[in-house]
Amino acid sequence: MNVKGKSLLGMLTLLVFVTGCAERPSVKWQQSKPLCVVAGALAGGAVAGAADNKAALGVLLGAGVAYFACDAGSVCEGGEVQTSYGCESDSDRDGVYDSSDECPNSILGARVNSVGCVDEDEDGVLDKSDACLMTPANTIVDQTGCPVVAKISLEGVNFEYKSSGLTHDSKSILDAAVEKLNNTSVNFVIEGHTDSIASQAYNLDLSLARAQSVLNYLQAAGVASERMTAIGYGETQPIASNQTDEGRASNRRVVFNLND
Repeated sequence: MNVKGKSLLGMLTLLVFVTGCAERPSVKWQQSKPLCVVAGALAGGAVAGAADNKAALGVLLGAGVAYFACDAGSVCEGGEVQTSYGCESDSDRDGVYDSSDECPNSILGARVNSVGCVDEDEDGVLDKSDACLMTPANTIVDQTGCPVVAKISLEGVNFEYKSSGLTHDSKSILDAAVEKLNNTSVNFVIEGHTDSIASQAYNLDLSLARAQSVLNYLQAAGVASERMTAIGYGETQPIASNQTDEGRASNRRVVFNLND
């Protein structure tokens, strides 16, 4: 074989490699028309070059024969479907080929998404990771697929007397809340509430200062500040009677109001 013939066959060998890399891993070379034709050209060139140094003619003949001989449909095995990539399988018959199926063992008849996985309640969390299946449509859920409570009252979050300073126990409660808050992407309002002791103006200022104190603590613990807003309501939204110690204690509270 002359130098030109060797060079031509070398280029074809490289083309086989490149074409093969471009194909899907699950597709056999016989099932790929481009790869099969290049392989035929390589074989034809090698045979012709070995015989009489007419490698170029052998390349053309080999490619031509391979083009008509390589029929991807004819080599598909049972259960396989011919696609533009060659023969593909859909083992669980969910309409998503195995090469793209991230959940290859879906229940027959189950409605799946584009990657072959089930999200029956369409909340964005796949059923295999969803701790709360069948949540109502448009429900805000966390990373486990469970509804995010619209309002969270942080029981036990207390402050120093007539102050916005957090107690040690309050900080421990907020530390536990940080992880839950970071498991969602929703924004929320931190509401500060007081009892009716002292003047309304004083209570309004105190409730805002306490809500802001909670915001500052959460921000320092890693919760993004742009997700939080602090509002003080003073004594205007009691949830219990201000005539008893127990009622006033219930009214002195911090609430997280979660938004969409």
